[in-house]
Amino acid sequence: MKRILLNTALIGLLGISQSGLAASQMQIDQAWNKGLAWLLTAQHGDGGWSSAIVSGNATQQGLGIQTTAAVLDALNAMNFKANYTYSAGVAWLSNTEAASVDALAREAIAMKNVGMDAAAHATRLASWRNDRLAWGAYPAYETGLPDTALGVAALIDVQGTAYNNTSLCEILPAPVADGHGERSEGR
Repeated sequence: MKRILLNTALIGLLGISQSGLAASQMQIDQAWNKGLAWLLTAQHGDGGWSSAIVSGNATQQGLGIQTTAAVLDALNAMNFKANYTYSAGVAWLSNTEAASVDALAREAIAMKNVGMDAAAHATRLASWRNDRLAWGAYPAYETGLPDTALGVAALIDVQGTAYNNTSLCEILPAPVADGHGERSEGR
């Protein structure tokens, strides 16, 4: 009996406290402002946003292109474009060389979204396809599902209806993991 009363009391208190958990518009606005402030202060002096990895004397870029492209897309969606932060990010992205299909595809989409000509990016990305006209992680690598999907999405976004290819047909027979981390031919 005590257990039933205790459970009933806890459920009642939970119901009362749940009504007070909804955020007000002011709290939502404050969260947006804090997020924007964090993005602005997290930008590196070179204009990009990255997760640079320092190993000994060498610094590797990490996911700088992908991160900067995502931040620029967010700032663009917020119409937060007429400022140094945005311009420095665009400049950094346009002067950075992508080494992977993931980075190049995201860079091409971001460059188009910021209003720059991304045709050269699309041409370079198309040249990175393998002999099956699909993409792997790097130029001419074995077909991979995420990279082919990103490559196709980037070319469609940049070239619009001008893109016509059978790459989508290559996603299904792409190699899949056999459960032990080994790659085997798809079915």
